[in-house]
Amino acid sequence: MSIKTLLLYGETEDFSESELHIKAVKEIISGDLTILELVGSLGSHLTSTDEEKRRQGVLLLVNIIKNLPANHLNENEVYVLSQFFCDRLKDRLTIIPAALMGLESISLMENVNDNVPSDVMTALSMNITAQTLMQSSRLTYYTILKNLIFNKSEVLLRNSSDFVYGVISAIDSESDPRCLIYLFQFLPRFLSQFPLGHLTEEAFSVLECYFPIDFNPRDKTGVTREDLAKGLQDCLLSTPVFAPFIIPVILEKLASQLKVAHLDSLNLLIKGMEIWSVQDIKPHITDIWRSLNKLILPPSENEVAELAVQTLVAIITKFIESNSANRELDQLLDDISASTHSFLSDPSLSLFLPATKLLAAVSQVCDRSCEFVIKMVLGQLLVLLEQSSGRDITLSALCPILNASVKFNCWKNAEERQNIYDIILEAVNSDLTSSDRELCIKADKKVLIIFGTECEVPYRLLTFALNSNTEEETIVNISKIIQDILRTLNSSTIFFFSQQKVLLNNCLSQFLPPDSKDFPTLKNSQLFLLEGLVCPLRQDVSINMCESLVTSLIDSSVNNESYRARESASIILASIINKYQSDNSYDMPVNAVLNTVENGKQKEIILLLSWTAKSLIMRNHSQANCFLDKIICSLKINDIQMEAAESFKLILAEHESLSLINYCTIKLLYKQRIFHKLNDLISLLEKAEGEHKVAILLAVAYILQNVPMSLVNSKLSEMIPIMVQCFDCTSSVVITVILEILASLLESGEQMFEQYIDTFIPRCLRCVQSSSMVVRMQALNCIYYYGKFKEVSILPHRDKVLSGLEKSLDDKKRMVRQKAVRARNRWYLVGGLPDR
Repeated sequence: MSIKTLLLYGETEDFSESELHIKAVKEIISGDLTILELVGSLGSHLTSTDEEKRRQGVLLLVNIIKNLPANHLNENEVYVLSQFFCDRLKDRLTIIPAALMGLESISLMENVNDNVPSDVMTALSMNITAQTLMQSSRLTYYTILKNLIFNKSEVLLRNSSDFVYGVISAIDSESDPRCLIYLFQFLPRFLSQFPLGHLTEEAFSVLECYFPIDFNPRDKTGVTREDLAKGLQDCLLSTPVFAPFIIPVILEKLASQLKVAHLDSLNLLIKGMEIWSVQDIKPHITDIWRSLNKLILPPSENEVAELAVQTLVAIITKFIESNSANRELDQLLDDISASTHSFLSDPSLSLFLPATKLLAAVSQVCDRSCEFVIKMVLGQLLVLLEQSSGRDITLSALCPILNASVKFNCWKNAEERQNIYDIILEAVNSDLTSSDRELCIKADKKVLIIFGTECEVPYRLLTFALNSNTEEETIVNISKIIQDILRTLNSSTIFFFSQQKVLLNNCLSQFLPPDSKDFPTLKNSQLFLLEGLVCPLRQDVSINMCESLVTSLIDSSVNNESYRARESASIILASIINKYQSDNSYDMPVNAVLNTVENGKQKEIILLLSWTAKSLIMRNHSQANCFLDKIICSLKINDIQMEAAESFKLILAEHESLSLINYCTIKLLYKQRIFHKLNDLISLLEKAEGEHKVAILLAVAYILQNVPMSLVNSKLSEMIPIMVQCFDCTSSVVITVILEILASLLESGEQMFEQYIDTFIPRCLRCVQSSSMVVRMQALNCIYYYGKFKEVSILPHRDKVLSGLEKSLDDKKRMVRQKAVRARNRWYLVGGLPDR
């Protein structure tokens, strides 16, 4: 029986549970029934005096058109339906929600004549007060508005004032956060697309009442204060015509005591600089600075003060980009100077650092603001630098300003640069405290990286360091500066490689005695400087007298009494070997090292062996396995077995000297090649005892710690017995590493460990009592992560774990106590919650 027959003869009285709409949709789409015929068949329901029957009839019609394709109905059918639903808005309150749902479907139809959007909006404005509706119906109302804005804007723009008034009236006084977050999603489109005209202030007032958002979520709607604040910000900034109204409101909120008001207002100002015109900002600039000044000097809240400085930077940037605000910019800079000048006389003043941080931020904006700050404060800061007290504070204030001066090329002539060179070199070697020197080095490095692009500074630094009686720590810092300069040289110039080669060979010549072509035994300072000179070289730059240099470096790496110097020599050799191309000269350093390793004393050569192996493995050299096998063999030798185990950590760990930023060759999956050596180590472990066994376990632990976790998982069943042996050894280093690995695996939820709860829980509880703080912390991490496994597996251990954690709650170390509380809380819940 057709749907029409069913309706005409009253075969169905109750539509609430029926599926008539599905049958009706099929007949309409197939052409057996038209929507207007259906409306006629529903006549007795749509016009019934029984309110519930009438509601069911309207709902049935709504469900039918909601499931029809948007382009199925023609213009006349859409018009008739829209008039019907608009008329239902005058009906009882129980009918209105269904009528709104009908209009929501109409607003999505494609074949709509130009009168329908205006008729719908008029009917809504005349018959509905949005805030009297339930929340769900208000959302439907707002969805209609959204659909009209996105789909019918061309028609509505012909008489936009009525539509604008209707939207403003509808959203006025909305308080539900779910509705507000929905409104904030499409109101920016509405405000930017429709001219507000004489309703601008009224539209702003409707939104302004929410600013700043004061909302603490109490339910699980998922709406946060941050979401609402971001949505409101987008609305307020969607059109520049709000600027004359919003800036006074921002100034008012900045004068309040609420942190959230300060943060939202400052964020609004920063974003507003992107869309407001300079003409809108000019009248308020003095008041804005006064408000910002109160937040920055003194800073009541660090977060607010930092954001206020960012706001000031945004304003200066806006004025710089405009040619019509020069007078206002000058006035603003003068105001900043007047507000900060009195705080720059003494580094001990509480506002000295906040004032210099503000000026440093201003100096970073552009060359004009930078020159202003330099003229204002540089002389004063240099005078303060000559005083014995507060030099560290003065240096920290000077550093960012000096960086900005280089960035904007404020030192344009050679004489000025020469003065800077002399000041920096003098500061490096002056009688400073360690903290002062660290700040000085930090500032020097950034400045010299930019000044050094002409390849002059590295040579001067090297000469200075070699010809002065300089402390070892200072030499190391100079080496780092040279390394940074060489690494950042402009590689796009056609003369780059020849320049770097000339620089390298000029510098190397300073290490040679007069009239000699062979490198002598290198001093410690020379080794540290060579590391900064050689490690950042690109692969195409060849080294003159390479064979002599390699011989001298090998000698230093084996025979120097200083471990730091031996390590530096080994690193330089590793860098040379890693970067050299596969030709005859490339084989020379490898063979020289190999010859030394085979003939040298075992204890002295292990460091050289480790760095060379790392270099070769990273570039997948054919002799890499040879060096790696020698390290494995060293695990059997009593005097060096622990150093050999540490070699695996050195090889697998990242190191700046052998990295991509220093143009080294690093092949993919090089760590996996070391992982494949686990079988060799495990076979050694079967026969090992005592310290020999500890060394092998440590080597295995370092491999598991540093390779990708996916590799560990692939051989986990084989590794678990080894991990158990690590727990049972006496070395706290081995136990620490294996606990860290176990914690990572447990955190990832590796289910295999459920089978070994009886094995690992007792061992972790034993480690909780270790004398090593690191072991105790890692063991507590493992216990905590075990507490997240299925309760059916861990419940039998609950009481034992809680008892074992009691002493840790009173541990003498605060960090251990924190870990213990976290683990205890986790296990305390075991058995009290549904299985996770």
